[in-house]
Amino acid sequence: MRILKGHEKKVCCLAFSPDGCTLASASEDGNVHLWELATGRQTASLTRRKGWPRGLAFAPDGQVLAASYIDGVLVRYPLNGRGPEFAAQAGQSLWSLAFAPDSQFLVTGSGSGALTFWATTRRRALVTVSGHSNLILTLAFSPDGKTLASAGSDRLVQVWDPTKQRTRFVLKGHTDWIRVLTFSPDGQTLLSAGDDRTVRLWDLGRRTTRLALDGHEHFVSSAAFSPDGGRIVTASWDETVRFWDAETGRQLACFAWELGNLHAVAIAPDGMTAAAAGDDPEIIVWDIDDLNGF
Repeated sequence: MRILKGHEKKVCCLAFSPDGCTLASASEDGNVHLWELATGRQTASLTRRKGWPRGLAFAPDGQVLAASYIDGVLVRYPLNGRGPEFAAQAGQSLWSLAFAPDSQFLVTGSGSGALTFWATTRRRALVTVSGHSNLILTLAFSPDGKTLASAGSDRLVQVWDPTKQRTRFVLKGHTDWIRVLTFSPDGQTLLSAGDDRTVRLWDLGRRTTRLALDGHEHFVSSAAFSPDGGRIVTASWDETVRFWDAETGRQLACFAWELGNLHAVAIAPDGMTAAAAGDDPEIIVWDIDDLNGF
């Protein structure tokens, strides 16, 4: 287990690079840090910006890192010396973001319930469409890029055709805000979770809940599938990280570290390393096998 120190305030977002060599973190201190996983060394501190970060993601091709903020700023950082960073003002608060799998565009979710589609390398938005009645707190693309899911404070999961920017269907079942969406690696299952403390696994073909995972005692703030789709890791404001069997819903392990309310958890692309962060400025990185998590 390693502890990464460098932020001054709580860490809100984590993201692994597609090659698994770098971990990015965004904090309320205004900094986005890049960390070398092999050594735990901080390799870069990207431009400081005021405001609360609510989204952080690498483009799947690894060429761009994007961060969104509740003051409405979307920042894209070209990596590997491929040009200067650039920021765009959305004109409304931004609460979530997700890259399309082809890395050609990304989507942001706003405080007004609108989704905005952006070309990865352009400042100006491509199109903005109405989606939810209020905050869009989470977005996720299916691995094949043919489906986009959105959710937030209206307690609904909307499933979209991203090429037509149209809703296909709506999933209902949560009783409070939804903060987390993520697809299984095969794209057949959508995970949703949030303030009702329940993690739901949706069968998208049948449009029904396949499993409901209960165990957290506070908001579920983040989740990820293992690369093989067999396991799930969740983080919560109950200050725990929990591992689950994705097929049966059985809880496999529960870990509590002194990080306060947890805001982010992530699994590296090789499935061997995970990271978690919360109210404490420190980030915990661990080898999953060492903790018998999977």
